[in-house]
Amino acid sequence: SMHAPYYINLCAKEESKLDKSIGHLIAAARAGEWMGAYRLVFHPGAYLNRKPEKAMEISKNTVNRLFEELEAEGIEEFTFAPETTGKRTQLGNVGEVVELCATFDHFEPTIDFAHVHARGRGFLNKKEDYNCIFSTIEDQLDIDILHCHFTTIEYGKGGEVKHHTLDESDEYGPDIHDLLSNLIDNGWNANIICETPLRDVDSLKMKKIYEELK
Repeated sequence: SMHAPYYINLCAKEESKLDKSIGHLIAAARAGEWMGAYRLVFHPGAYLNRKPEKAMEISKNTVNRLFEELEAEGIEEFTFAPETTGKRTQLGNVGEVVELCATFDHFEPTIDFAHVHARGRGFLNKKEDYNCIFSTIEDQLDIDILHCHFTTIEYGKGGEVKHHTLDESDEYGPDIHDLLSNLIDNGWNANIICETPLRDVDSLKMKKIYEELK
């Protein structure tokens, strides 16, 4: 997988920024095609003091323009993966990401569980709390494998503040055991990208926990 630039905004107010966002996504799709990336992850954008419904409408129009330009460029092998976002001012709650993916071909979700947790101000506290995320995806999308991100996270009134390590799980959530147990119990296939400040160390810890739970 690869991550497109963080400053993409499908629902920017300025036409020039929409044009640049489309350009960044085209560049990501081209690079992804070269490297065989199975997901092109990106953050959808920000509400910018508008109603979420209006931001979504603009975003869908931007994606339609994106597809027209991709076709003109002859780029065919791509799967964009809009990511759930961590701040409450951003387009990208679970429902919005699923809606985008249900609307367009070549779109599948990236669920960042830390962002969901932070945006919900501590939403994921036990294994069962993940069920509403998985059921929303299962009811509306037909995917073979879920692409997702995980870290423990600090949050405030507005959502995400800072990523933390797995060793800080006693102070910050969510707990990786709850996610892995739910995935195993429900037979979900998932690729989990570690996003803690210690990616190499914590990804191995996550793997070890998974193998112990299986």
